Amino acid sequence: MVHNGSCTPGQPEVHAVYRSWRALADSYDPPRTLIGEVNLPAERAARYVGPDELHQVFAFDLVHAPWSAREWARAGEALLRHLPVTWVVENHDVVRTATRYGNASRARAALLAILFLPGDAYLYQGQELSLPEVDVPAAARQDPMWVRSGISRDGCRVPLPGFSPAGGAPPWLPVPPGWEDHLNSPTLPLCRAALALRRTLPADSGVTWSVDGDDRLLARRVSGFTLVMAMGGGPVPLPPGEVLLTSAPPAPDGRLPVDAAAWVREELPASALPVTAR
Repeated sequence: MVHNGSCTPGQPEVHAVYRSWRALADSYDPPRTLIGEVNLPAERAARYVGPDELHQVFAFDLVHAPWSAREWARAGEALLRHLPVTWVVENHDVVRTATRYGNASRARAALLAILFLPGDAYLYQGQELSLPEVDVPAAARQDPMWVRSGISRDGCRVPLPGFSPAGGAPPWLPVPPGWEDHLNSPTLPLCRAALALRRTLPADSGVTWSVDGDDRLLARRVSGFTLVMAMGGGPVPLPPGEVLLTSAPPAPDGRLPVDAAAWVREELPASALPVTAR
C-alpha cells in the first residue's frame, strides 16, 4: 500500500489478501514472518496487524518527521499507541538521513534513538555508516520513477562502500569519489555498541516523551532508562545518572552537544521504579 496514490491506500479488500498470505506463512515450519511497508499514519497502519494478518508494519511517522523535537515526540507517542511498534527513519525510497536531516551528526543521533526505543528497529543498508544521499548523474539513473515523474530514488540506492572493487565490473549505479572512505565512519562502532547495549535493556514498552529548553527531547522508559536528544541550537544538560552511550562526546561542562543523542540510566527515587511481582 502507498499513501500517495489515490486508488491504493487503505482498501478494505487488502485485508482478505493479507489473511491469505498469513495462512500461507503460518503453513511453513517454522512459520514465516510478514512485515508490511505500509505508508500510512500509525493509526491506519495498525489496522493491518493482527493474529491473522501481518506480524508487523513499517509505520512511516518518523520517516516523515523533520528534525524537530516536538515532531519526534508527536510521532513517537503516535507509534507507541499501536503495538507492536517499529522504528524506521530510512528506507530505499527516501533521502538518507545524513542529507535529509542536514548532517551526519544528526543521522548518528537518529540511529541511536531508534535503537534505544522499545520495540523493533529497522536499519537500512548503509545507515550504519551514515551514508549521505548521492547525486547520481541523470544519464546513469535507473529508477523507473525518474522516467515517469522526474523523481529519482537512486541517491539512496548506490552500492555500499566495498562492493565495487577496483578492476571489477561497473556497478549498476556509479559511486562518487571517496565513497570507500565511509567504511571508516564513526557511526559503525557506535552502531555496534548500541546493538550490544540494546540487548541488555529491559523489555518494557512504556515511554514518556517531553520537550524542554532549547528543544531537548527526552524519551523516558518506565525502567529508568532515558534517551536524550539535543535537537535545538545548542548543547543541553544531561539528567543525573549514568551516561551509557552518546553519539558525540559530551562537552567539557558535561552537556550533550548539539545534534547528539545519549542513553542515560537515570537516578530515580525508589517510588518511581517499576514494581516487580514476586
